Amino acid sequence: MRRFGVSNAWRAASPRHRRVHLRRDRVEIPLLLLRLVSVGLLSALGWVHLHLWQVGYRHIPTVGPLFLVAAVGTVSIAVAMLVWPSRFVGLLGFGTVMGILAGLIVSINVGLFGFTESSSAPFAAESVVLELAAAMALAGWVAVDLMMESRQAERGVRAASHPSASAMGPTGPSPSSPRRRAGQRPAAT
Repeated sequence: MRRFGVSNAWRAASPRHRRVHLRRDRVEIPLLLLRLVSVGLLSALGWVHLHLWQVGYRHIPTVGPLFLVAAVGTVSIAVAMLVWPSRFVGLLGFGTVMGILAGLIVSINVGLFGFTESSSAPFAAESVVLELAAAMALAGWVAVDLMMESRQAERGVRAASHPSASAMGPTGPSPSSPRRRAGQRPAAT
């Protein structure tokens, strides 16, 4: 069993070490679409919180500034996912969305910082749907990205364990392969 050290934690949080080939792998395009859906959902969630802050939540002590923080935070994470698509940013977005959802649920059921929200409040149901959808999209993107990395690692191990297969090109041995250097002719196709 492998130990999970600092370098492995960084590898799990960031896909920067692997190359993306949209034409070679069928999963890369759905992965890109899932990331873009996540960005769109985070942006919509930020807009909802900014709109609610503008129409009156800004006057509620403690809760008002938290709405503004949620709006700025979700949009910032969405931009970060476009600029720097790492699993760390995806996990940060997932945590933010789940925190916002937990705050809404607590505010409806018990009250939060002296403020009790109603489930019939404007955008309450839409906010729950957006938060759940964003959480699922972000978790799915992180999970599929991890699976893609493990598939690429398996391919690398497989290629390293079969050096003769990697030295063979589509028409036979490459010019730098040991067979070609030994004077053997390429196989006829």
